[in-house]
Amino acid sequence: MSAVPGDDWIGKASRAIAVVRDGLLAGLIVVGIAIFISLWPKLKDRLDSGSIESVSLGAVSIKLGKEQVTSFQPNGLTMEAVGGSADILEKGSLQDLAGAEAQLQQGQRRFDLLGVSTGHNYSGELLVAYVSRLAPKFVIFRRGNKFDGWIDAGVFLSQLRPHETYSYERLLQVTQGLHKESIGKSATAREALEKMQALHLDHLAAVDGEQTFQFMLSRDEILSKVVTAVVLSQPAK
Repeated sequence: MSAVPGDDWIGKASRAIAVVRDGLLAGLIVVGIAIFISLWPKLKDRLDSGSIESVSLGAVSIKLGKEQVTSFQPNGLTMEAVGGSADILEKGSLQDLAGAEAQLQQGQRRFDLLGVSTGHNYSGELLVAYVSRLAPKFVIFRRGNKFDGWIDAGVFLSQLRPHETYSYERLLQVTQGLHKESIGKSATAREALEKMQALHLDHLAAVDGEQTFQFMLSRDEILSKVVTAVVLSQPAK
């Protein structure tokens, strides 16, 4: 079968477009590397002096407001000024679950943190319902007001047995992959990133001087905030 002239033209055009696309992509990569190199001194300075307390609490999204940029100064905004402690939904009854689910569906709230604590017995079936229906990111273990550990909610869910009842102590004992590591809320961004790197973690719990849980930190949140602070601090041309 002989080649159709139109098909040959389309093939040549496709190859030309691919070459241009690859060239643009390579150019963007080079520009990105150049920008990062030029910004690195200020980025390093931000990491040294930035305070964890001003990182967004609980939520993953990063707001790029000017007040958040200035909060990376050594004497920046306090955690309370940014938004207070992370909101932990303590696991409750089936009726409590229905109310929380209604708030979630109406867009009134999101529940990133589910809490379990001493002095309670937990139905495996109800724990499964809470995690699967509210989709929290983490489960926080607390002994009274003291931080006891945290775990990814999906990992926690995979270990639950619906037909069992757990005391807090037994839940703490049988849960595999519970992270007891934490960092002080007044630590610097560099200290948090170094600790995450050493522990091979992307998240870390922040606590106050009394070991009371405050909020969950994310490596991506810290880096995004630092980079944003550096970019927006550049003088306008």
